[in-house]
Amino acid sequence: DFNKLWLLGYTGNLTQTIEFRAYDGTDWSSWTSVTIKTGAPNKLPVVNITNQSVEVNATKDISGAVSVTDSDGDTITKYKVKDTTGSVNNFVVNGSQVDATGTNGYEFTASALSTLSVKGDASEGTQTLQIAAYDGTAWGDWTDFTLKTAAPNTAPTLSVNVPTLGIGQWVELGTSGFTFTYSDANGDAATKYEIKASADGHKFWTPAYGTFTANGGKEIQVRDFNKLWLLGYTGNLTQTIQFRAYDG
Repeated sequence: DFNKLWLLGYTGNLTQTIEFRAYDGTDWSSWTSVTIKTGAPNKLPVVNITNQSVEVNATKDISGAVSVTDSDGDTITKYKVKDTTGSVNNFVVNGSQVDATGTNGYEFTASALSTLSVKGDASEGTQTLQIAAYDGTAWGDWTDFTLKTAAPNTAPTLSVNVPTLGIGQWVELGTSGFTFTYSDANGDAATKYEIKASADGHKFWTPAYGTFTANGGKEIQVRDFNKLWLLGYTGNLTQTIQFRAYDG
């Protein structure tokens, strides 16, 4: 009958030690221990990562952009990355570029995830890269993400014209000679502005910030900068005010 023995999985998750021994008609053998585990079918891990952008030939740490969900709560033990179309080896692990162009990509331990970076191509372009995780039982499916290689960013330029103000006179940006010109060689839109003065003096007003001086610097969102007002001082005053723009 032992040669026709069947074993039935438990009704739920269970890890159990079972012992076996044999009898030769005179003596029993020592016990042999076997660990038997009943578990639900493994659910594959899923890697999540946002699309990435990097400058030409630059390297960017993407370890913080990688997260994994595993419905079984399994610990991820290793990862693999795949470079599908790049003109260079776009992945960097432990400080070195790796060849991830093969069918199975490049595999590394979970402890090395903190060193994962991407390297931009030698010219502008967009490509698809892939990453997958292993939960100790099986590999999850590949997760695609886009790597955009862009030209190095050029800082925007901003020029501002301010008229001579009357004492206590309010002037709105875009009127009465209070104007500005913004330009960006990369075509990036401004995302915020900053106004700075070295001391109190002329005052500004926007809907979000109310009345303020620019002493020490004041960042202003675009929607408010476009509604900026400037107040003439209470007496004669010549003051240097600095303006600058941020392109994101």
